[in-house]
Amino acid sequence: YEWKHLIEDDVNGVKLASNIRQVYKLAYQDKQMTLTHDDERMLENACRRALSDQLFVFLESLNASDKLLPFVVHHITILDDLAEVIFDESQSSNLELHPAIFKKLRSKLELRYKFLVGGWSKDDENSLELLNSICEQHPNLLSFRTLSYDKLVSDYLSGVKEYQKEIIQNVWTEGNELRMKMKEYDLPLSWFDKLIELGVNRPDQLTDNVVNRLVEMDKTAMDKKLSDVKRDKEKMNIIYDKHNTFKANLTEMTKKESRQGKEKTATYKRELMKNKELLHKSIESVKNIKVNLEKCGQNNKDQLRSTLKDIESKFKTDWQINEDQLSRPEELLNQVLCELNERKTQLDLCEAYKTDEDVIERISGGIALCGIDLTDPKRLSQRIDRPLLSRPISCPLKSPRLPGEKKSTTFTSLDASNQFTQTIKMSGITVATELAASFSIVHASIGFSISSEKSLNSSNQQKKLSKIAIRIDYDSVPIKCFRISPEEMKLSTEAENELIKVDTLLKARDFLHRFGSHLSDGTQHIGGVFIRMVTVKAEEETNVELLEKIAGNSMSTSTSAGVSFPTVSVGAGVSVEGFKAEGTLNGKQTVGRQVQVTTNTECMGPYCLSPDSFVQMLYSNNASWHVIDRGSLSSFIPIWRVIFRQDSYRSEIGNAAKLLQRAWLSEAIIHVYNPLIKKLIQEEMQLLEHGE
Repeated sequence: YEWKHLIEDDVNGVKLASNIRQVYKLAYQDKQMTLTHDDERMLENACRRALSDQLFVFLESLNASDKLLPFVVHHITILDDLAEVIFDESQSSNLELHPAIFKKLRSKLELRYKFLVGGWSKDDENSLELLNSICEQHPNLLSFRTLSYDKLVSDYLSGVKEYQKEIIQNVWTEGNELRMKMKEYDLPLSWFDKLIELGVNRPDQLTDNVVNRLVEMDKTAMDKKLSDVKRDKEKMNIIYDKHNTFKANLTEMTKKESRQGKEKTATYKRELMKNKELLHKSIESVKNIKVNLEKCGQNNKDQLRSTLKDIESKFKTDWQINEDQLSRPEELLNQVLCELNERKTQLDLCEAYKTDEDVIERISGGIALCGIDLTDPKRLSQRIDRPLLSRPISCPLKSPRLPGEKKSTTFTSLDASNQFTQTIKMSGITVATELAASFSIVHASIGFSISSEKSLNSSNQQKKLSKIAIRIDYDSVPIKCFRISPEEMKLSTEAENELIKVDTLLKARDFLHRFGSHLSDGTQHIGGVFIRMVTVKAEEETNVELLEKIAGNSMSTSTSAGVSFPTVSVGAGVSVEGFKAEGTLNGKQTVGRQVQVTTNTECMGPYCLSPDSFVQMLYSNNASWHVIDRGSLSSFIPIWRVIFRQDSYRSEIGNAAKLLQRAWLSEAIIHVYNPLIKKLIQEEMQLLEHGE
């Protein structure tokens, strides 16, 4: 077979490579001809011409150019072909390379391979020139990855296509744990060099101090950008969002990847497993006692006391079990099981919310993102379900500023007590206390409130009378706190869509009632509140101090009874008690009256039988947390002020905000008798006078 014309000097490129493969097939695979030594040398020389100059020079520099036929036979004629094949074990073995040569080739071509496998275009001449330039300046992958990010930007990232920029950054990032984590948490790689300067070479070296320094640096840069755009609200919002996103992502990365964060997580998991095991054994112990009790019908008080004391010791709680409760074992065991099962539920949920922003968005039904309706003080106890704000981009939870406290107050109006507890749930403890004081509901000197009263003359003294007294004891357990600043406040999509429709005072009033008029600009606390209530009802008007004393005694008795203190979940406890009242009413002595005493418990948090258990369970599952304090009323700001700050560049939004302001003033003025509302109105009028 005449084949030599197939590889003559005038045949080059792709055609020559194809012809060489044809000759190879005829000689070595089909065995249709035999090549002499000179024929093989001629074929080898032809292979030199079939390879690109770049590939041949590269092979020659590594002393790998003596056997070129395998390269051509396996379709490797340019350097990029070799880069892709050399890292494919199934194909690279066909090249029959010496191990030392093979190792050198992989080392030299790894950088090029990373670009090609990442999607670098081989069809664009400019792309190939850039790739060749990068590989010429950096003999291996390590050399390229030791570049600082600033150098990477100045040498390669400026002026390239977006897809090229992404590939260059990916190649530079891969293999470096810190860079890869920065990419995972969507942190700008431009901060990498600064982290190195601060001594952070790995994610586990991150600390709160480093985070604070970086955030402060970014804030300084943000302030400069804000001064450049001046009053362009739209651009300012974008700048704020970018800073908040950086802060949120950096905080999240530190929480999960730092040594301190990982140790905290590991400790939490160990404690979780330990508590789950203890809880399982405790539940089984109580169930076994119940089964034995049902079988034999006999109550072994000593065994019951010992078992429950053992459980108390394990969970560091005190149910304050007395002889009376031990005499009613079935009721006692049911209540204990109820709490233990609640503990199990909380432990199974674990950390239900993964990020701080998740917690803020979801606890208490998302109330932290809702406003309060300050058109009427009584509306502060009513829930506003429509979210006024969208989820904050960055809002880290911090250690609480308020201490845990045990407080009590007494009311002589069921409406007043209900409003107090509901205001705690909707607007927080501080607002509830301020509101009660503003209505003169809470009498600070003796700790009770008056809603309706009559005078009784006895020994020339005036006494206060009532048919009811409600004693409320509440234990606040703040766990974390946060603040959403006005700059970070963004209207929810629903609120914005409704706001656009506001073009009359009537619609403005409707918006305020549905979404609220004011937002908390203060520090809000989350955790739980353990509330005990004792309600004392008399058939006749009775001295309030006497009713208060009965309520206080009943509270002390119920509290000391531990697990026997009834809860809302299992029904309130009711008893009838007798007492003596001295005094004259229309000249008659009144004695031996009876009162009805009702006790119950409410938990803003997990169901529990005691405050100790309540605190423990709060810390086991953040899904059980509630917003317990939203700051004082003076820290709340009107929604229209937030809108003016954020969206005044949109005329229809700005006009709607002015209508909200007018609508609120027209409704709030009705309640000017309340000192809190009066103060807010005065502040708003002063701002209007100054044109703000």
